[in-house]
Amino acid sequence: MTRSRGGGALRRLLSYLRAQQLERVESAVHPRLSVRVVSGRLRLDAARVNHSGGKLRDAWAQAFDALRPEQRRVERALLLGLGGGSAIELLRERGVRAHVDAVELDPVVVRVARE
Repeated sequence: MTRSRGGGALRRLLSYLRAQQLERVESAVHPRLSVRVVSGRLRLDAARVNHSGGKLRDAWAQAFDALRPEQRRVERALLLGLGGGSAIELLRERGVRAHVDAVELDPVVVRVARE
């Protein structure tokens, strides 16, 4: 595991010029996971899959804009694939306080998302 989470404000600023690596980890499920800051936002990527942030976060945002969960009485939600937690973060930003059960195959992804 490689970790470097210091220098937050500077890293965020530099991320608009070039992605800033914060952490690299391996797991039995994913041979390579990386946490980076890209254009001021956190991203969790596996070797060939974006798990959170970037265009995936934008896709969730568009879906929630269309579905308007904040206007519904959502008490519980099931999320298949936690990733970095972008979907939960977006729900919270919209004022949705539902209990979310997230299912994630990789315990390393859960740990990284919590950090």
